[in-house]
Amino acid sequence: MLRSGIYLYAKCFVDSRAYSFQLDTCDALMKELKRRDMQVHMGKALGFLSYSDFSDVLKLFFSTKVPIRIEQLMDDILKGHPGEDDPPPCEKPGKDVKYESLFKEDREYNQVMMN
Repeated sequence: MLRSGIYLYAKCFVDSRAYSFQLDTCDALMKELKRRDMQVHMGKALGFLSYSDFSDVLKLFFSTKVPIRIEQLMDDILKGHPGEDDPPPCEKPGKDVKYESLFKEDREYNQVMMN
């Protein structure tokens, strides 16, 4: 009984650390996206980047990832969430990516696409 309790405690601790790391990573990525946004829009963060600028930020931010993983992520950006009525953050390569929509959450803190 004690062993299973320790296991559950350790599992919760690791899960909360992983969750915290994920939140920190998302925050840092959002800061980088906003920084690039301000660079390309003369000091204003408008909430969107060109497809190529967005891709460049991802490549720099996730510099240890192999290129195929970044390409898969960019493909997912074009598809959006399955079953959602909202359009994907980017309609096609060459169009703008509405990066802020990737970080929206609903009232239950589930990530969702928002206009």
